[in-house]
Amino acid sequence: MKMGEDMNDLVRLPKDVLDEISWMPQHPDEIFNTTMFTLISIEKALMEWNGEDKK
Repeated sequence: MKMGEDMNDLVRLPKDVLDEISWMPQHPDEIFNTTMFTLISIEKALMEWNGEDKK
């Protein structure tokens, strides 16, 4: 298992998506939208993860 794969599992984003975010030349608005999408995805995954712990 490569470093970073654990993180991909945590946020439930395919590795391809994370790779595209890091190298794609983007318009500043697209970078903002992509960043917001990533943060929201991480937040949702963490909320689900915390919810599972409480059960």
